Amino acid sequence: MSTGLTRCNTRRATPMMGIYGLYCEATDKWYVGASEKIETRIKEHWRNIRDAMDRNCYRTLGHPMGEDAYQFGIETIRIDILEEVPDKGDLIACEMYWVRRLDSVRDGYNRHEPFQHWSWGNE
Repeated sequence: MSTGLTRCNTRRATPMMGIYGLYCEATDKWYVGASEKIETRIKEHWRNIRDAMDRNCYRTLGHPMGEDAYQFGIETIRIDILEEVPDKGDLIACEMYWVRRLDSVRDGYNRHEPFQHWSWGNE
């Protein structure tokens, strides 16, 4: 069974920092996120979706993407690295660009645009 997961290279010397997207092929909707450690963050998203589906409790995610994964199948969810961002100070601006480009707030899974005042802590 195909998972729809785009596998990240976990053998990098340093974690990849940047913007990633979760895309549901059945609904044509995106979720856009930013992370200092993309591989780790993607694994967390994927584990949360799979765990909720395994327990048959997709609604506990509290997120429409979980409901769509349950309704249409987890294989309809694709994960893409949208942009590698070398400077941590540029993460929010890059995330904002992708959220707007993919219209992931109005017609997607993001609940709001990234906060301009957000500061990155340890992930």
